Amino acid sequence: MKRKQLIRAEVLLQLYGAGMAMAITPAFMARQARLEGADYTESEMLEAALFQCGQGYAAEQTETHTGVRRFQITSAGMLQHERTGL
Repeated sequence: MKRKQLIRAEVLLQLYGAGMAMAITPAFMARQARLEGADYTESEMLEAALFQCGQGYAAEQTETHTGVRRFQITSAGMLQHERTGL
């Protein structure tokens, strides 16, 4: 797979791991990826998360007071991850 595809798969995997009850930031996703040995940046994770939102696999939540962007998996995203295993 190409780098962008790997990053999108990583975002979906992390969102799946967080579950539907928790929204996570791109910074958290990048930090987790680094712990696993990947070199993905926060901006790459944000771009991939926004892509997943466009596909209907994730939903964005922006905190009104701080502007922090968080992402949460949708039902469609859970099914996609389970179908593809990516």
